[in-house]
Amino acid sequence: MKHIVKHKLALIILMLIIFLIKTADSKIIRITMITWRGETDAERGFKEGMRRLGYTVKYTHLDAGQDKKRLQEIINKIPQTSPDIIYTFGTTVTTAVVKQFKNIPIIFVIVTQPVRSGIVKSMKGSGTNVAGVTHGIPVKSNLKAIGKIIKKLKKLGLIFNPNEKNSIIIRDTLRLLAAKKNFILIESPVYRKDDIKMAAYKIIKAKVDIVYLPSDSLVVSNAAEVVEYFNQHKIPTLGTLEAYVTKNNALIGLIIRYYEVGRLAAIICDKILKGENPGDIPIKRPKVRYVVNLRTAKRIGVKIPIGIISIASRVIK
Repeated sequence: MKHIVKHKLALIILMLIIFLIKTADSKIIRITMITWRGETDAERGFKEGMRRLGYTVKYTHLDAGQDKKRLQEIINKIPQTSPDIIYTFGTTVTTAVVKQFKNIPIIFVIVTQPVRSGIVKSMKGSGTNVAGVTHGIPVKSNLKAIGKIIKKLKKLGLIFNPNEKNSIIIRDTLRLLAAKKNFILIESPVYRKDDIKMAAYKIIKAKVDIVYLPSDSLVVSNAAEVVEYFNQHKIPTLGTLEAYVTKNNALIGLIIRYYEVGRLAAIICDKILKGENPGDIPIKRPKVRYVVNLRTAKRIGVKIPIGIISIASRVIK
């Protein structure tokens, strides 16, 4: 009888030890997420990626609501959350956070130009506490996509918010390319939602061949309204985000999916948590895809080449 009791006691102790080891191994990771315009598919992809990798994570989600003053208030609160990792969305947020924190690993997503914006020194690695995933597609690639629809580009419209660094980089790149490729860039800035109608009609009045819709939070947040103005006037639109085409009826997009960006960011997070130096991890970029909206093509009277339709990852019919 005593032998049985001792055996049971030893078994209980062994199970307790195993439980304690597992508890230690499954330490709760604290991740503070700083976003610019609420939760997107990038955050959902990141969370799903971390779950699949087996992590138990306590998330603190702080959203700036496209307000720079509020962003600074959020940055001041970050130390109170005691994060193991800081996750940042977008160029504006990432630039501000990187300036403030040098010792906590930072993983960024949805930064179009991580090198030109000064967030990292090289796509091969930041050399600092920063790593991340870009969704940026070279402007030249987007112009090639436009060339498949508009054989002779004469006028290109650009609607953008000058307060977003990423949008300024895109505008400056398009200015250079306009001079080299002999087309006119019609720039139409928007600083707030109330500017959108007038900005759109400036482009419409200029009779552009197509409108370039950048990864600009103000434009993205009002994309349905923006795209509808151009569709009403039968002006093609190229979106640099999938939602422009799939949700807001832009004509065509050369895009990288936000969800895939988030999943890649989770893989980077896993490497950092396993001891890899963030500065040694190359900046990642998911696969580039075409998306096409044939409903919009029919509505505005534009024919999409069969070659694009055949390789598109998604076609809206």
